[in-house]
Amino acid sequence: MLPEECQKCHECSNNPYIEELIEFMGDDFSHERMHLAAKDLADQWNERNRPMIEDISEFYHNAKTYLYDLTSWHGADPSRGMWTETVKKFVKENNCKTILDFGCGIGNDGLALLDLEGVSVDFVDLSCPCLDFLDFRIKKRGIEDRCNVIRCDDVYMPEKHYDFVICIDVIEHLCEVEKIMSNLFNHCDMIIMTVQGYEKIHPMHLPKNNKFTIKIVLDSLIAELGFELCDDLVIPFYRRIPCTQA
Repeated sequence: MLPEECQKCHECSNNPYIEELIEFMGDDFSHERMHLAAKDLADQWNERNRPMIEDISEFYHNAKTYLYDLTSWHGADPSRGMWTETVKKFVKENNCKTILDFGCGIGNDGLALLDLEGVSVDFVDLSCPCLDFLDFRIKKRGIEDRCNVIRCDDVYMPEKHYDFVICIDVIEHLCEVEKIMSNLFNHCDMIIMTVQGYEKIHPMHLPKNNKFTIKIVLDSLIAELGFELCDDLVIPFYRRIPCTQA
C-alpha cells in the first residue's frame, strides 16, 4: 500500500515500481527525495568539481539517490516503458536466450526478459545500492536460478558470448568508451545501444561522450565487425550480419 502522500501524487500513484521500492527501503523511503532525485544527483556530482576517474567510480558505488531516479524514470516515463516492451518483442522474435544487461541499474529490462521462456540474464553494474534493490527484486520473484548479478569495482568487460546485449543510456557515463563498445560488440550477435547527451540536469553524462562522437565510434564498429542497423525499429538495434552476407 502506498503512503498517503504517494497516493495523492499523480506521478507516484501511476508508477508500478514505487510499491516495490518502498517495500525494499522501508522507513528510509522519502517521497520528497523521489521527486528531487535528478536534482540531488546533479548536485552530488557537481560537488566533486570535475571528478577524476576514481571519483566517478566512487560516485556510482555510493549513489543511493539513483534508486529514486531510476525508479521514477522507468515508471513515470511512458517512452521508457515502451522501450522495454520493444526490447522484449525483439528478443522473443529473434529467439535470443543468453542476455547481458550492461549497466543494468535496478534491472527493469532484464527482469522483463525473464518473463520469456528459456531466457537467462547476466545483470552487470558497478557495485551500488541499485544492485541491492535488484537482488531483492530477483529473490521476490524466485528467479535466482535464471540470472546472475555481477558486481564490479570497475567497468565490466565480458569474456563470454551473448545472444543479445542491452546497453541503454549507459555509454555516456563512462570513460574509454571505444574500448568498452568494441568489447560489447565483439561478445554478442545482437545489441541495443542508446546514448543520451550532456545536459545541465545530468552532468554525469560526460561531455566528451556526445551523440556525434559516439555515432562515429558506432559507425566504425559496425563496419569493422560486420553489424547492421535494424532500420525498421524505433530504437537502435544492431545485428551481426551472417557470414554469407558480410
